[in-house]
Amino acid sequence: MKPISLLKYSLNVFLISLLAINLLKLLIVLFYFFNPDHDFFGGFSILPDEINNQPITKNYNWTTTLFGIDIISSILFIYLILKFKNLVSLLNTTDLFNFQQQKLFKNIGILLIIYAGIKWISLFIYKNFLESSPRTVTYDFDGTGSFWFVLILGLLFTYISYAFKEARFHREENELTV
Repeated sequence: MKPISLLKYSLNVFLISLLAINLLKLLIVLFYFFNPDHDFFGGFSILPDEINNQPITKNYNWTTTLFGIDIISSILFIYLILKFKNLVSLLNTTDLFNFQQQKLFKNIGILLIIYAGIKWISLFIYKNFLESSPRTVTYDFDGTGSFWFVLILGLLFTYISYAFKEARFHREENELTV
């Protein structure tokens, strides 16, 4: 099996499982918000009691905001995987360094930067408004390591977009001279 077809197959499996998990999570959250007093959950609240081993004060507005941000970031991540799948298909079937590939690299890079920002917002809300003892809050790389990785990955994709633009320009210029 060629590596590109293995990558496409892995992306398909990952995308289907991600869609199923997030759809189930969305349905449970919507059911809970429309029927918070229903005994379906057996007295269990799906709103988290703690984040990072710190108890959350029961502030309904902030916790629902965190759930909304989580749902938005999940939808954005699924969209990113779909864009990446399209990019892999384009890299496999068409000639290299075309405008569509450059555009997809740039779009994926920008979406990754937005995704990192959205994930950081939820950490910021928790650290500043929900954590029980704000004096113990540390802003080290422990809780934001994935933020930095995704941000750097987004910047890398935008740089690759620029490299594809330059390569396309040189390829077109080379074809004109021949």
